[in-house]
Amino acid sequence: MNHSLHSFEISIHWNPSPRKKGGYTRDHILSTGNAEIIHGSAAKQFHGNPDSWNPEQLLISAVAQCHMLTFLFLANRSKIRIASYTDTATGSIRMDKDGIGGEFEVINLYPTITVACKVAERENILEQLMHLDKDVSKYCFIRRSILTPVESKLVVNWSD
Repeated sequence: MNHSLHSFEISIHWNPSPRKKGGYTRDHILSTGNAEIIHGSAAKQFHGNPDSWNPEQLLISAVAQCHMLTFLFLANRSKIRIASYTDTATGSIRMDKDGIGGEFEVINLYPTITVACKVAERENILEQLMHLDKDVSKYCFIRRSILTPVESKLVVNWSD
């Protein structure tokens, strides 16, 4: 059994100027390697820049991206040809009574896939796809690492 350890690193840079509501700016930059930088901020509700990614969106994105990549891996391993995959993910945060802290109540994924297969194979493949969608939670690193419930509502379209 291989229990290898994989490490990942990002850099975050925050500059204290210009001053904003609440006495400081929430704007910052996230970077890693040669990838494009991500402009980050707090969510608009928390006095952040609505034109930048916020931590809540990044968490939802990480869950959705990990779900997609794991699903595609599992489908490929099962010899199911996915022709396209899209998702619109949402998340809801419930604030604590003090209005400072809180937690995600749920993250909802709405993956829509198109599968290329013969009409005669569709019923069998649909059943496999529904199992694969549920199996993602066993294998996706991000989903296994958070306490928030994640619900996936898979929609399957077909092409010949």
